[in-house]
This record gives sequence, C-alpha cells and structure tokens, in this order.
Amino acid sequence: MNVDDPVLKCSKGELYRVDGEQKYILVKDLLRIYDWVPYTLDLPENCSETTLTNEGFKIISGNVSKDSEHNISSVESGWIVNDSGGFTVASDSSDPFVSTTHYAVRSFDDWVPENSQQRRFKDMIQNLESKAMEEEDEHRFAQGSATGDFRNPI
Repeated sequence: MNVDDPVLKCSKGELYRVDGEQKYILVKDLLRIYDWVPYTLDLPENCSETTLTNEGFKIISGNVSKDSEHNISSVESGWIVNDSGGFTVASDSSDPFVSTTHYAVRSFDDWVPENSQQRRFKDMIQNLESKAMEEEDEHRFAQGSATGDFRNPI
C-alpha cells in the first residue's frame, strides 16, 4: 500500500481500501498509529475516491517504541500517521470529560508504581508522552509558534 494508492472516503470521513475481495478500514489505536483493519460489512454509500496523501497522511519509518514487546502492524516498513494535526490543551474545565482527563493526568504523575510490571507500564507511558511532546514541539516549530505547557493542564 502506498499513500498515493486510491482509497475511499465516505460521508463520515472514514477511509476504506479494497484489495481484491477484501475490504479494510483505517483505524487509529491508542498510540496514535493508524492501521488497516479487515472490514466485513458493506461499504457505506456515497464514498469518493481519494488518497492518503490528499487526506493529510504520510508513512514514516522507524519504531514507535524501543520495547520490542509492542507488536504494531507496519505498512511497507513504515507507520501511517496523520500529518495535519497538532495538540491543543482543552480549556473548558466545566466539561466533565476535560476535568476527568486532566485529573487522571495529574494522578498518573503522582502515582508511585509498586512492582516491576507497574514501573514498566509507567515508563512506557512516559516514553510515549515524551515522544508525543517532541512531535508536537516539532509541529509547532514548523508552524512558527511556541510549544504550550502540556504538563500543567487546567
């Protein structure tokens, strides 16, 4: 699969590809990695042909994690990522989802793991967080703006 190969974009923005008889939908996992997952239902109506490039995606090489335990599907030795994004800290503290999420972030920072499994988990999350903050810093730098303070949400 190449980012310039045809894919189908449907009315809700979901992306599909068809390979012979097999259909796939592009989904994002918790690590913000996109991957093609088999899709067994009929494709929605009113889909139009596009490419991943036209939709703001690119394939980047490299590993997402140094930990070899993580099995994340690759596409031609690369990862599908959305190149048009950027992170914004939510500012509406009255929104229950926002306040709960920010509380969870602060609680995680204060959490002291009690065993090696919990320490590995916390290290993995902190490594992902560090990589995401580096990506966001690069994104903001390319846009000509300063990186925000993501470690101290409202």
